[in-house]
Amino acid sequence: MKGRSGPEIYLFLVFFTFTLLQSCQPRLPEKLNAFSIVHTSEQQEDSLYLHFRNPLACPIQLNMTSDDTLLGPQLAHFNPFVLNAGDSVRHRVYHPENDAAKKPSVQTSVRLGNNEGALTKPVMALPFPKGKSYRMIQGYNGSFSHNGDYSRYAIDFDLQEGDTITAAYEGIVVSLIEAYQHSGTDRNWRDFANYLTLYHPELNVFTQYVHFQKDGSLVEMHDTVSRYQPIALSGMTGWTTTPHLHFNVLQVGENGLTSMKILFENDINPENLSLGDTTSHQ
Repeated sequence: MKGRSGPEIYLFLVFFTFTLLQSCQPRLPEKLNAFSIVHTSEQQEDSLYLHFRNPLACPIQLNMTSDDTLLGPQLAHFNPFVLNAGDSVRHRVYHPENDAAKKPSVQTSVRLGNNEGALTKPVMALPFPKGKSYRMIQGYNGSFSHNGDYSRYAIDFDLQEGDTITAAYEGIVVSLIEAYQHSGTDRNWRDFANYLTLYHPELNVFTQYVHFQKDGSLVEMHDTVSRYQPIALSGMTGWTTTPHLHFNVLQVGENGLTSMKILFENDINPENLSLGDTTSHQ
């Protein structure tokens, strides 16, 4: 039997190496939800009643859609509607019951916050304990991942796995995911990081703390936390090439949450920081 030629062996080795590397990469996990909204529906005679309750400690904006040609235009009439913390609402739409065994499908999308509230530009504490110092590894308008409206003014600090993350302002936990355990270096991993979100009613803004380790949250949903309080342990989950803390302050705009410029205590202005600069929490 003839042996393989040089080019054939080379191509085989390249394919084998690529396949081996691919098999070593963790697969994308199942997508988790950071919070859930209570949504039920009930058919009564010629009407469908839709009930929504907001269990979060912050306002939310909801939109309803349906592929049902009768329901769709009626639902659009309500959109978007705001539910404040703990509030509920019941919407009635005309929909004759044609099949008692089949309810019409209604989809909902949820955004945190209410853009009708006043906005106060915040002065935040650094999101790690006093006495600690960390380098900034990505800042405003960073080319790796801080180049969209949602993260344009986020800041990445080089916290290592197991380092303590602290609250930058007093607030309430309104979203939390801590079950992810892997990371990846491409954008497909963007939505698979552990994170928590705090709502700050006094400021009408949110802070997010991203990439912490599996089961690394030190707080629970609906907890009220104080400034400087330890809230999570840093890690390396989601879209990242290195362990770090991704810290982002978000305001409510017409199209949802958007990243905003801030100041830190002790006159630290993130706009004046360069890559590699060390910030110290005094």
